[in-house]
Amino acid sequence: IKNASVVEDSSRFVNKPGSYSVIDKKLAVSCGQNSGLVIEKLKPAGKAEMTSQAFLAGRQSFTQSLSQ
Repeated sequence: IKNASVVEDSSRFVNKPGSYSVIDKKLAVSCGQNSGLVIEKLKPAGKAEMTSQAFLAGRQSFTQSLSQ
């Protein structure tokens, strides 16, 4: 993770800590107590730095598994 925003007291984070979701077309990780991290930029191992949207666009199976 290169850049992320902390979101507190949000009803968007109702899953258990450590679970992933997509919020505003960005990857997000629940941290518990209705808070979490919205990932802005990340750098996968062996890849160039990219936005969260670009990461998700290249991983359709990942985003489909989140909606199940």
